Amino acid sequence: MTIVESHVDGHPILVSCPGESTGGSIPLDVAELLARARQRGVAVCLLPDSIAADHPLFALRSERIVRVDPAGARGRWLRARWWISAVLARAVICANASAAVFWREIYRELRRHIGDERLPYALRTRLRTIADRSMERSTHATGRVSPDIRARRLLREPLNLRMPASLERTARDEATRCGVSLDRPIVALEFRSRLESLGPAIDRLVRDGYAVVRIGPPGGGPLDLAGVVDLTTTEHADALDLNILMRAKCLVCESPTAQQIAYLTDTPCIRLNVVDPYEAYPLRADGLFTLATPVELNTGRELSVEEGLAPEHVRHLDRFAHRPNRSSDVLAAVEEMLEIVNGAHVDTVRQARYRARIVETAQTLPSNDHRRPDDGFIGDGRLARVQADHVS
Repeated sequence: MTIVESHVDGHPILVSCPGESTGGSIPLDVAELLARARQRGVAVCLLPDSIAADHPLFALRSERIVRVDPAGARGRWLRARWWISAVLARAVICANASAAVFWREIYRELRRHIGDERLPYALRTRLRTIADRSMERSTHATGRVSPDIRARRLLREPLNLRMPASLERTARDEATRCGVSLDRPIVALEFRSRLESLGPAIDRLVRDGYAVVRIGPPGGGPLDLAGVVDLTTTEHADALDLNILMRAKCLVCESPTAQQIAYLTDTPCIRLNVVDPYEAYPLRADGLFTLATPVELNTGRELSVEEGLAPEHVRHLDRFAHRPNRSSDVLAAVEEMLEIVNGAHVDTVRQARYRARIVETAQTLPSNDHRRPDDGFIGDGRLARVQADHVS
């Protein structure tokens, strides 16, 4: 994400266009920009693109962060400043990528001649030295192709955002129309695959007095269970989904987008059926996740929890099928999430061990891999106990 520092009326301001500069996650870009502004005590200007401009995410406010409206002449000037910086940043990335390819090809060409015994030994020795330097230059240029490395540490603390009063009223009106009681304790649900696996967990939530409200885009068919309000089958304003997340005791989700929005709404979150543990590792202590089981396509062998950390797995996900969680595992994970919500959860030794191993393994990923931890920090969350118990 390209963030530009500018000044408005003599005061510093951070400017960015979430998602547009890198094709990255809009919720995480918004969260990181706001966290940086809060840390530095400066104002912020969000430049939403034409598609996301009306999304209520961009309307969230914090008492500790001054927001500058991107409209009018001032907004056009700030957008121009950001656009120039974004273009220059992309040009540098392209130049470094081209340099990396060029020097790698030089290396390969020279290596072809190093073993040619028809050439004088002194020349072959010289070619080997040049080839090694070429590879060093290629590696150095590759390292400068900086990915969108996420400042994980900045996002580990709640942002304490709120909805404007007008959006709050819209959400309440929509809730009444859709049959959602905002005065009851709510668990938000975002899930589109194998809905039958949710049955026992939903029964437990309903018995505990929670209203389960399914949000997000439609898909997977309706969820017709007692105690569930399925908003995915009803046309409604986006403000309702966002308001439900801000009120929910926790979120049970499957998609990365829902997990990332929870960082903006400060909602405790459990993400199920994760394929890439590095990408999904919860940043906050009230975060939990479960892994889908990797299965080798060529042998049918299931990978263990620890084998799923291997770079060979996360770099070649297309070589594996991923078996979703069983109903019993979903229930156990949701019950653990309720412990976190009620403040009664303590990390087990094996959960801590898994966190240490994922940090250690992530350090072996390439330096320009966006999944690398932020200076040794992967997150304060944890793998669900039902799976972490299998860590040796």
